[in-house]
Amino acid sequence: MRTLILTTIAFSLAAALTPAAAETDRSKRHHDRSAYSDNERISADRRQRRLIDSSERDRAQNCDGAGQYSGYPDWARIAFACGSRR
Repeated sequence: MRTLILTTIAFSLAAALTPAAAETDRSKRHHDRSAYSDNERISADRRQRRLIDSSERDRAQNCDGAGQYSGYPDWARIAFACGSRR
């Protein structure tokens, strides 16, 4: 069983390290435009997180107006100051 696993790993590594496999990856990188959509998707995710963070920051400020929990992260300030009230 151990020999079968080691043989499978060896063949997988040999196939991945061949120059032909590296060449196809390189050619796909230049002709495939999906990388741009990934970057656009990532920037959209960052924008969404920024909106969520700013709304969470506003909510924490409203719940803890006196600043009693100002050293805590926003989620903790909301939990401690607002409690179960929403």
